[in-house]
Amino acid sequence: MHDTWLPGAVTLLVLATQAWAGDPDLRLELECNVRTLRLGQEGTLRLRIVGPGIRRLTEDSEGISPKNSAGGAFVYELAFKPPREGDFTLGPYQLSFNDQKLTSNRVSLFVLPAWDGRYGTLFRTDSNSITLGESIEFVMETWTPTYEPKRCLLKRNEAFTFVPGETIMSSTVSDKSTWAYVRSVWFITPKKAGEFRITGDLFQSFPKGVKPPDITVVVKEPNPPTKPGNKEP
Repeated sequence: MHDTWLPGAVTLLVLATQAWAGDPDLRLELECNVRTLRLGQEGTLRLRIVGPGIRRLTEDSEGISPKNSAGGAFVYELAFKPPREGDFTLGPYQLSFNDQKLTSNRVSLFVLPAWDGRYGTLFRTDSNSITLGESIEFVMETWTPTYEPKRCLLKRNEAFTFVPGETIMSSTVSDKSTWAYVRSVWFITPKKAGEFRITGDLFQSFPKGVKPPDITVVVKEPNPPTKPGNKEP
């Protein structure tokens, strides 16, 4: 399979930061473990109630000290299995927690066509154009007749930072066919504007027999802040 990326620039709003309703010490965060997935696959959505205000829930309980509390959250997790291809926007969601009304952010993701039945490995990104400071979702997908683990590791580099996403492995056995699927995800943040290339040079280790990716992402400078107009006296 050829290296590829999603056609067009897809704007994604995962883990967006915005003004939250309710108590500023509490907020409702909506997040998804992926920005793109294929028709027939599932993503995981998480609604989190987070913030220092959670400590006040137990401040009057004998034997519990807020100083010893670990960073945590109230988390509601649910599966998202899209019924069609294309763009999806989920949220905002609202709830009342401890007599406070909280409103979540929105999460947008893009659903690709289902697997076409051809074996091989391909690479893709969620967008071919981003703004400096944003991250790229870089995905490696492999379909094989039998399970063949292919380990890939990015190496540390001065040109970018990255956060590994979740690795998904599955297999199907039926009377008609047998196949295995592996998906690895990285969220890459380039450090400077210009063309950012994802090639085999970015990897510390790469599976034998797999053609390395060659994907170019345009990293744009952020727009300068708008200056307020001069007011008439």
